[in-house]
Amino acid sequence: MTNEITLILSLLLEFLIVIILFKVLKKQGLYLWTVLVTILANIEVLVLIKAFGMEMTLGNILFASSFLVTDILSEIYGKEASKRAVLVGSATSICTTIVTASWLFYIPSENDIAYEHIRAIFSNTPRIMIASIIVYIIVQFFDVWL
Repeated sequence: MTNEITLILSLLLEFLIVIILFKVLKKQGLYLWTVLVTILANIEVLVLIKAFGMEMTLGNILFASSFLVTDILSEIYGKEASKRAVLVGSATSICTTIVTASWLFYIPSENDIAYEHIRAIFSNTPRIMIASIIVYIIVQFFDVWL
């Protein structure tokens, strides 16, 4: 399967999940998705792919779904609910950064098979998360304001 098809299918699946969470759990489902998206998009952002003639990160699709969430919240529950989602996403990023950074202080067992990979992924986390939090807050609050 090509990256383009996979991206389109991912977009459809992730937006469908947002709709299902909203239908089943209402506002709480959208906040749940905000938390998941914030964590997963900041991991996915490390993966570069080539699609539609350009290089991009995988986090773009998940990040786009966060706009759908804030738009739904704003339209149905008001701007305050939408702002709360942005704050929840920001708090999630900060907490995730602190927790994953703390993992890097441990000395793994000689039998460990995962630490090298965890270090490779999460040693970039503080730098990426700081940039991500700044962009997330600015862009999302601007979207809510509009």
